[in-house]
Amino acid sequence: MKLDNRKESEFTEIVGPFHHERQESSSYNPERKASSEGSYVPTLDVTFVHVTSKPTSKGCFGRWHQLYAALAVTMSAAGLGTTIAYTATAMPDLRNAKPFGEVTSSQETWIGPLALLGAAVACPIAGFLVDIFGRRRTIVWFMPLFLSGWLIIGLAQNIEMIYIGRFITGFCGGSISLAIPVFLAEVSEVDIRGTLTSFIDMMITVGILYIYLIGTYASWQTQAFACGALPLLCQILMFIVPESPRFLLQRGDTTNARKSLSWFRNSTFEQIEEEFSKLLGSVTESQDKGGSWKDVFKVPVLKPIGIGMGLMFIQQCCGILPITAYTVDIFHSAGTDINDNLSTNIVGVIQVMATITSALLVDRYGRRLLLLLSTGFMTTSMCGMSSFFYMKNRHNYPVNQFSPLDYLGWLPLTSLLIYVVAFSIGVGPISWLYMGEIIPNHVRGKGCGIVTITSWSLSFAMTLGFGGLMAIVGEDVGYGIFGAVSLIGSVFIYFCLPETKGRTLDEIQILFTKNNNIKNNLTEDL
Repeated sequence: MKLDNRKESEFTEIVGPFHHERQESSSYNPERKASSEGSYVPTLDVTFVHVTSKPTSKGCFGRWHQLYAALAVTMSAAGLGTTIAYTATAMPDLRNAKPFGEVTSSQETWIGPLALLGAAVACPIAGFLVDIFGRRRTIVWFMPLFLSGWLIIGLAQNIEMIYIGRFITGFCGGSISLAIPVFLAEVSEVDIRGTLTSFIDMMITVGILYIYLIGTYASWQTQAFACGALPLLCQILMFIVPESPRFLLQRGDTTNARKSLSWFRNSTFEQIEEEFSKLLGSVTESQDKGGSWKDVFKVPVLKPIGIGMGLMFIQQCCGILPITAYTVDIFHSAGTDINDNLSTNIVGVIQVMATITSALLVDRYGRRLLLLLSTGFMTTSMCGMSSFFYMKNRHNYPVNQFSPLDYLGWLPLTSLLIYVVAFSIGVGPISWLYMGEIIPNHVRGKGCGIVTITSWSLSFAMTLGFGGLMAIVGEDVGYGIFGAVSLIGSVFIYFCLPETKGRTLDEIQILFTKNNNIKNNLTEDL
């Protein structure tokens, strides 16, 4: 393999002391070719040379800009976590304090789902903004609005103000849930992209645990003000983070795009010149494909959008939001005497630890393996939950005679913990990761908008309808349905999802072209 007929030693002098991994594929490659003045311009070639930069001398410290950017941008994801979990800790205090009189069951039913409805409404708007104004700018713009939503809740004088605050915070949370995966997928190096994008779900669980801990001791107003601190912190941290270099190139801002890539790689212009040239060629090719709504309905685009929607269906319809909302009830079903707040804190800690584990494993063992393990254990745990409630609710065991329930009091609690761990290792974080990776560059805003509106609409429907579902079919059948969704998810993942570990965004898009057999890439170990 030759690169511009240069020797390895000469190439090392150009790009610095980096380790180079090379692999061939039939893709677009803007190789660097010398002009008469000694500069380099992108050209077309049928051979794709993939160079992955790994700073051997700097190690992880050479990538601290990417790590900082991931933590800064996902601080807003922690704000989304507080939005999701706020009602679990605030509603008991609202019922007891009665600041607006008695909170009716109808009012309580809407306080939670309104945030999810706001998230669904936000997705098409956010999809437009990330394509027109940028990924970073979209995230930063929504932080003051996010903060204002929490202030409205904390200063609420009536239940309608809480409704408005919940919708606003949900709207902002839905917007950043679209923008963050796109941003991180574009600024991360290939071999750590999975880890950094997994920060999204990790920080969501951190936000959930954060409000669980505060809710143990604070009133509903104080909880709201504490939640508002997270978007404010994100706004401050994002001050030094530049825009995605890919987006800047799409806007024709070559100078700032080069500066941005240099910042994210913590390298000089000379060291990132090879990657920058390839990125420039990739953007040029992407722009040639268009980017209108008409392009969204072409087969190479519909395939990844369909996969993204399928993953979001599994993520939301497996029952994660209503199950975690009913954590206290499940602990009570297990016959434990654990304090209600302590039980939710235990689940919160487990979620955080599991998502950290996922972030450490996803770039080592791949996305497909973790997803298959996740859905497999989720299916098993929901079967255990369904079996317990079937025996509890459908059978009347005679007094003073043997009852399996005497020996299975541990089953609901154990099943719940297995379910939470399994979800947090695979389906939770990797669904968002896949969305950021597989949606084609030229329709990324529109495609991600379709996927995220699917996610939040399903989330809204599940949260609103969970109580009615359990009342109609019973807990045993309800948990059985969640187990069946997880099983269907295993089949879908095995047959439909390609492995994206170690692939560039351009290489991933090739998997969905008409002439490519996606089945040959399902289990390929890169």
